[in-house]
Amino acid sequence: MAYDVLFQPGKIGTCTTKNRIIMAPMGNINMADPIGRPLPKMIEYFIERARGGTGLLITGLIPVSFGIDPTVSEDNDTTYFPRIDGSSRTRLAGFRDLAAGVHAYDCRLFIQLTAGLGRVGSPEAMLKVKILKSASWNRNFYVPQVPHVPLSDRQIKKIVKAFGQAAINAKVSGFDGVHLHGHEGYMMDQLTSLPWNRRKFGRYRNASSLPWMW
Repeated sequence: MAYDVLFQPGKIGTCTTKNRIIMAPMGNINMADPIGRPLPKMIEYFIERARGGTGLLITGLIPVSFGIDPTVSEDNDTTYFPRIDGSSRTRLAGFRDLAAGVHAYDCRLFIQLTAGLGRVGSPEAMLKVKILKSASWNRNFYVPQVPHVPLSDRQIKKIVKAFGQAAINAKVSGFDGVHLHGHEGYMMDQLTSLPWNRRKFGRYRNASSLPWMW
């Protein structure tokens, strides 16, 4: 009797869930093909959990900072993360299949979008002659001797714009909502936390200036 409310419908904004059981976002690394389209194993993974009765599923992090944060990409601009940024119909087809499969079991689906990894990304990207990025001059979490240079205002603006495009693509693909990935020291946390964002000049010089916070 103490858990009756858990099985009652819930609401997040305008989204109604059949119950209040939510699967928190977990990593979906290596569950997409090299261009970022969800593989069948990713689609089946989420469909199986929808079939089990979950009211809301949230994907693992999906970066929007490709071409800016080198730690989210591999060689030749391939990726080990799913991608929903840009306008690739091939990628969106995979996400449409994912959303349709989950909705078949009356389950809602949110996408988790991330600004990138920044200083908590793998320092191996530096071996590919890539310049690692963060909110300010910061040390890599894993190898403190490896530096991360500040993102330019233009690069941050591109990331903010990419969030909007990714959210539109998610809506077109059938997703029910967006979950912003901003915890544990990842790029958004770096940009919106004073210990990591020590920028003195420009539009994004302090934690309260990031547009997605409003």
